[in-house]
Amino acid sequence: MIPLFIRNLGSITEANTGTEWDANDLYKEILKRGSYFTHCGVEMGVPVVILHNNNLRFFADLFALWLIGVPVTCLSGSTGSYELSAIVNETGTSTALVCGEIPKQLRKHQTELRFLDSLEADNWKKQLDLNQISPILPDKIALLLYTSGSTGLPKGVIHTPRTLQSKWLALRQHVPLPVVENTLCVLPTYFGHGLICNALYPLVHGKKLVLLPAADPANLVLLPQVIDRYRITFFSSVPSMWHIVLKLCKSPRNGSLRQINIGSAPLAENLWRQVQSWAGINRVWNTYGITETGSWVAGPLEEYAEIEPGDGLIGHGWGTNILIADLEDIMEAGPSPIAEPLTKSDSGYIWIRTPSIMQGYFNRPEETSQVLKGGWFFTGDLGYLDDQGRLILTGRSSNQVNKGGIKISLEELDLIIERHPKISEACTFRIQDHILGENIGVCVVINEVGSGFSLSEITHWCGVHMSDYKIPVTCYVVTTIPKTSRGKINRDNVATFCASLKALS
Repeated sequence: MIPLFIRNLGSITEANTGTEWDANDLYKEILKRGSYFTHCGVEMGVPVVILHNNNLRFFADLFALWLIGVPVTCLSGSTGSYELSAIVNETGTSTALVCGEIPKQLRKHQTELRFLDSLEADNWKKQLDLNQISPILPDKIALLLYTSGSTGLPKGVIHTPRTLQSKWLALRQHVPLPVVENTLCVLPTYFGHGLICNALYPLVHGKKLVLLPAADPANLVLLPQVIDRYRITFFSSVPSMWHIVLKLCKSPRNGSLRQINIGSAPLAENLWRQVQSWAGINRVWNTYGITETGSWVAGPLEEYAEIEPGDGLIGHGWGTNILIADLEDIMEAGPSPIAEPLTKSDSGYIWIRTPSIMQGYFNRPEETSQVLKGGWFFTGDLGYLDDQGRLILTGRSSNQVNKGGIKISLEELDLIIERHPKISEACTFRIQDHILGENIGVCVVINEVGSGFSLSEITHWCGVHMSDYKIPVTCYVVTTIPKTSRGKINRDNVATFCASLKALS
């Protein structure tokens, strides 16, 4: 029996090539590829790694594998050899899908992995017989999405057909289907935010999905033209990409946009307003969610009509309960979180309860039990509820600096520093301090190269807008802040990058 979410698929278009598959084309490709993978010996229940993304074949391959009962691990083609080896060993996978050549850094894995080229399936003539269709059961592994950890190896987040469909059902109430009529995906499709919410949500509801390759400057510069050409009504994004778009791109002209979501990191008020101005719409929403929750679990409500931007302002839960509590109290409570949350306006750790919560971390029961307690998930994020009960995101606990016993949220500092009229982007990071243990450095991109910028300018600005103990002690000016393939900032990587540069004096 073909799962409900594969019966009503929409169309997919690659904006960079102009290639389009309508719903019938996509459905035929799914059945053809399911037959091809079965012929190649892909086994039911054994995870397959997809190493290509942001193209039509990615989605046909994904649905085809689900149709024959195969869990999927989505990875970037730039995944390192060491990380791939660890994932192969952990999952027991024996097959990886590429689209064209095997990535150079992964070719040595041909002795342990069977690489299948998705292009080879294009010419396969057979389709799945009904007796070959055996879709993944509701509570079995459908997706293994590996989180990007700053140290060590990332963990495999398990999502099942049940958690995925729970997510899509909740989104229908908070991101109405007319909004996503023509959806653009500029986020990586191996990333929960880009895959589950931005791409699959509209696609499984029969809407049009337009794909751009990874969100680098060469592709983002085409954003206004793509929006106008395909009359895009919706797309999601991350804050860091807007520093590129606002600098390089004119506004779209045809007025098709109905909504833009921004998530995956705290959003500064001034950047939020700039995006509204660029898009020509007020409906720019800051959303909250992580891979373990199937991405979006909170944001503005439909009845807000308009929302006044504010640093880190999210909104209310989308089919989700939000609890703010002291971490120590929850951990001491055993398997269930404490009954009483912190009072409104008190900052603490964010816990989430939602039907779309992950099943757990793959083969890591101890780490799963540390974050899943009594149906609640410990996000590791920091925030509070305002007097209207709206979530305000202030940072991640892992992005705190412990300066002489005082804990400081780095995201909070980023938002304040980026308000400086000469600064377009900022990233604070921890540095070692022989007296205090840890201190704060910052890396900034200034608006006009050659306009001059001094350490005293940023020190004065910070002194006016934050407590003295939060002021960075060292500052680096760069043309661009390094980011991961997912468009995120890894602060440890930024610190390493800046260590080879000369600081402002």
